[in-house]
Amino acid sequence: FILTAYFVRITGPTVNSTDRKTLPFRFFMEVYEEPMFTLSSLLQYLVTYSVAFEIAGIETVGLYLIMMACGYLRLLKNRLLNIQNTTQKSNSKNIYDDECSEVLYCAQFHQRIMIFCEGIENVTNTVFFLAVFTTIYNMSITGLKILENDESMVKFIMIFSLNLFQFLTVQWGPEFLLIESEAIGRAAYFASMQQISYKSKNNKVLMLMMMRAQRPFQLTAGGYI
Repeated sequence: FILTAYFVRITGPTVNSTDRKTLPFRFFMEVYEEPMFTLSSLLQYLVTYSVAFEIAGIETVGLYLIMMACGYLRLLKNRLLNIQNTTQKSNSKNIYDDECSEVLYCAQFHQRIMIFCEGIENVTNTVFFLAVFTTIYNMSITGLKILENDESMVKFIMIFSLNLFQFLTVQWGPEFLLIESEAIGRAAYFASMQQISYKSKNNKVLMLMMMRAQRPFQLTAGGYI
């Protein structure tokens, strides 16, 4: 729409009047002549695309980081559940040492993931608060316009659906991270119940992981919700 607006011509009010160009968006002054028209159009293009890319980047970067953390947690859960199979396939004569190193690696990896999640919290804290506040506000306004049953109701239904999808997206990412974070405690519990894992040192490390998983990592919007 923005690119094609540059080539659109508006017919003049009279028969003898010439066609005139129009800017993609409203401007504080009327611009029809070159080179001011091209410069004004270029300015509107740059502002529009920069705002669009900034909004898309802000909304997607946080979710991308959350998905990375969820993938790391899922990988850690699978490694905990497969400790026994991993150690049995080892060619080392001391299987206990192999299991100890695997459990310690999982504990260290879990700690690094928690530090990574804290960084995500610092990045997305304000962003999620603004996203939740603006989407709820927009849905409230558009919902009132839809209840009026006027001719523009279809337009507001589309806007309401878009804001609802954005609100659900903001809620889905942190909820998925919470579920994956809770699953680490269950995986550590089942790892401690495996036949080869009856060593006190391993169980102490797994117990610490279970205690940490009892407080699953939960992202908040502005530290409140």
